[in-house]
Amino acid sequence: EKKPRGPPWAPEEGPLQSIEAADENGRVFDRRHDAEFKLLTGLCGAVPVEQRPSWTASATLWSKKPLCRSCAGAVSQVEGLFPRMSVAIVVGEPKTEEDGEPEVPNGKRLKINGCPVVPSSSRPPCAVPPFAA
Repeated sequence: EKKPRGPPWAPEEGPLQSIEAADENGRVFDRRHDAEFKLLTGLCGAVPVEQRPSWTASATLWSKKPLCRSCAGAVSQVEGLFPRMSVAIVVGEPKTEEDGEPEVPNGKRLKINGCPVVPSSSRPPCAVPPFAA
């Protein structure tokens, strides 16, 4: 296997399982070295297993490119491990402060679990429904 740049690969026997997926050039390989996968694996490792079902949080995963199938699958796995956490996926180049909403790089209005993803200063209260398998 080719050694990835940056932090080491996520462990094969970690809390999340990667799959082989194609990159933008059509090359297929195990995606456990993708930054998104490493970040999600790190999040899982930061919270003790016994606390995950009751851990309430919201998270935003920002990526310059659309998520590959493996990383999208990792997001689904995280949602299963953390049923009370909402996860927003934001894709695109960052905007500048002059453009307005820097928290939403691609300018799209996102909703996670029916709740709008907006800057926290203007975020309306929203109850996150329990995870449905």
